[in-house]
Amino acid sequence: TLLNFGDRTRTGAFNVVWSLAREEAKCSLITASERASERARERERERETEREREREREREREREF
Repeated sequence: TLLNFGDRTRTGAFNVVWSLAREEAKCSLITASERASERARERERERETEREREREREREREREF
């Protein structure tokens, strides 16, 4: 598609570029949101692993006595 930005009487070029930019921004936001969600899930898994390790250490201490 050839876009003539010098032709100010038509909005076609703007509409094409704007719709592409909006779609790109939407995809970027979705991707960023997915990455943030994955990081949050990973942090929760790490916290759960640490809690499990702490429980195991407690059990070990109880066995020692």
